[in-house]
Amino acid sequence: MRVKYWIMAGFVCFLSCTPLLFSQGSAGTAAPYESRVIVDMPTAGVLSKNTLGLQTVAFADGGILADVSFAPFTNFNIGLGYSGTKILGTGSIVSQGLPSLHLRYRIIDETLNFPAVMLGINTQGRGVVTNKRFETRAAGVFGALSKQYKWPGGTVSLHGGIGYSVDLGFDGAGVNVWGGIEQSLGGSAALQVEFNPVLNESKQQPLLNLALRWAIVSGVTLELQARDVFGNLPSAQGATRTLAIEVIRRL
Repeated sequence: MRVKYWIMAGFVCFLSCTPLLFSQGSAGTAAPYESRVIVDMPTAGVLSKNTLGLQTVAFADGGILADVSFAPFTNFNIGLGYSGTKILGTGSIVSQGLPSLHLRYRIIDETLNFPAVMLGINTQGRGVVTNKRFETRAAGVFGALSKQYKWPGGTVSLHGGIGYSVDLGFDGAGVNVWGGIEQSLGGSAALQVEFNPVLNESKQQPLLNLALRWAIVSGVTLELQARDVFGNLPSAQGATRTLAIEVIRRL
């Protein structure tokens, strides 16, 4: 049991120590890379070929999510993720068990009149794990659409998706849909709004998630999230404040 905790700790430390080595960001009109999630749910964005993406997310109850993805081919990404609670603070660490799997392949690139189309698998849910269930279910086997438009206020991207949200190694499954908007705020920042109706949870009210993303220095994108703005999660005491950092490197 202790071995997997040390593996997770080493992975998190690696992500935390590498930002200054990398050279790309993913927010704002000047971003050379695409957003791959709205807040929790996937877009049709991909990493460029031979690019490595690393992300850590700090969430409630001393939780840390670590995620790594790589693009070995054009329009194809593969990755793994792992999370646990009480990594920060006191108490025994509680891990999610099996690591998550991420596969995504963009079958159609965006054109002037047609959105990008993505097919993928993502078994990584978000938030605290209770009774073998993530707080927010994974997208599972999914399809996603993304389309960007330019207007005087910068760029705005529309995202939508549908998925059969099975969580790898967890109980339950179900169909869900989601949608979101990404609005650039100058060359290096963006505001993202995500609506998740949580159709795969019979007793769960819809979730509204917000995120402010900022490429703080070359290669590092900081994300401040306000998840579950309406406080609809069973454990909610208002919006959940979450911090994430993303690093992207071309190999």
